[in-house]
Amino acid sequence: MIETLQGRMQEIASADTSGHGQGISFSLMAVTEDRIGTLEEAVALAMSEEKPCDHLEAELQQLRAEREKGRHENVRRRHNYMPAIIELLKGLSEKGKLQGIVDATVKRTQERAEANKA
Repeated sequence: MIETLQGRMQEIASADTSGHGQGISFSLMAVTEDRIGTLEEAVALAMSEEKPCDHLEAELQQLRAEREKGRHENVRRRHNYMPAIIELLKGLSEKGKLQGIVDATVKRTQERAEANKA
C-alpha cells in the first residue's frame, strides 16, 4: 500500500509544470480511534483490575478540556461579527464620533509611517 501511494505521489509530482520544481505537496492523514474513548476504556479496565489510574484520568480530563476549548474556538471563528460591527459604526456615526476616530487613526498611521522611514 505504501509503495503504491509513494509511486502515485511521485507520478503526480513529476508532472508538475509550474516550473518551480516543488511538485505537489501531499498530506496523508490516518484514521484512528477517538483518544477519549480509548482513555475511557483504559480507565475502566484499570478500575476493574483495581490498579491506579490517576494519570489516565488526568490525561482524559486534559483531553476533554482541549476538545471543549476547540469547540469554543470554532464557534467564535465561525460567528459572523459583521452585523455587530456595522451597527457599532452606524451608532458612532449617528453620535458624530466616527469621523473623529477615523481622523485620529489616519494621523496615527501617518506618524508611524514617518517614524518607520526615519
